[in-house]
Amino acid sequence: MTSVELAGVTKSYAGQRAVDALDLQIRSGEFLVLVGPSGCGKSTTLRMIAGLESPDAGEIHFDDRAVTRLPARARDVAMVFQDYALYPHMTVRQNLAFGLKMRRVGRAEIASRTAATASALGIEPLLDRRPDQLSGGQQQRVAVGRAIVRQPAVFLLDEPLSNLDARLRDELRVELVRLHRQLGTTMVYVTHDQTEAMMMGQRVAAMEGGRILQIDTPMQLYRQPRNRFVASLIGSPAMNFIPARRQDGQWVSGTYRWPVAFAAAASDPGPEAIEIGIRPSAFRLQPTDPQELALSLTVDVVQPLGATALLQCNGLGQRLSVVCDQAAVPQVGDRIEVYVAAEELHGFDAQNGENLKSEI
Repeated sequence: MTSVELAGVTKSYAGQRAVDALDLQIRSGEFLVLVGPSGCGKSTTLRMIAGLESPDAGEIHFDDRAVTRLPARARDVAMVFQDYALYPHMTVRQNLAFGLKMRRVGRAEIASRTAATASALGIEPLLDRRPDQLSGGQQQRVAVGRAIVRQPAVFLLDEPLSNLDARLRDELRVELVRLHRQLGTTMVYVTHDQTEAMMMGQRVAAMEGGRILQIDTPMQLYRQPRNRFVASLIGSPAMNFIPARRQDGQWVSGTYRWPVAFAAAASDPGPEAIEIGIRPSAFRLQPTDPQELALSLTVDVVQPLGATALLQCNGLGQRLSVVCDQAAVPQVGDRIEVYVAAEELHGFDAQNGENLKSEI
């Protein structure tokens, strides 16, 4: 197992910073996910780890070995891309074995590794088929297998599931997590899908503007986002943000006064405007504690989600999302009271986006 460290890594294209003095430590044997919107630098970061791009500044180490200026073939990495990139004239067996043959691995070892990889991925019945005889999900399994069979020190995946339908994505997410547990290889996975990041990563790095804004376990990012960007990126449905301003020592949204003091609110001078962040799942239609805050909303849209429903409501001068149990769904046009515990609220500085409540 191999650890990876990036120190001050910077990359620009045509004068535009894609990755900006990035520091990142990936633990040996870890499954780390880089998540963020298009253009945030996550794929460029992955390609620099792979050796497909060279940084303008900074250093990259695998364990104690400097690899910054080594070509990709000398780094012992394997990469899976969004496109399957299988050789169309070769069978699945030949696609899996090709990289090993190029490295002059013995026939017996090639046969053993190919069989073991096919078994792990459930593609044994497909070994004698060509890519044009496979479904999209089967082709992606082969692409993953072609990387695994090499037994690399570092396994890199660049949005490998984005071309698949929802059911196949769900299946392969589970397979990749299981394979990581089985192989113990250091894996770095890039995605723009926060649900995928939450489901797969042991740690998740939230990126924007070529920088990592926060790196932690999925649940820590969900519960303690460092700033408004991370709060909006992690969690589905997305967090509600309600503007509030300081008035007579309290935070006020329209005529509603929030009976909550955030950590930095008492500081001098402190922010004059914030955004109150509330997860849709934090709302309840019935109070569970007398201390809970009550908000009056009007239901505008009801979206069934199976066991739960997503309500789009109007209140406090804006649209708010509320998740409720399917057994107690109100009707469109109903006036409802929703309740939320004070500890479920986040306060984000309206100027710099920092989470005032967070102790990070």
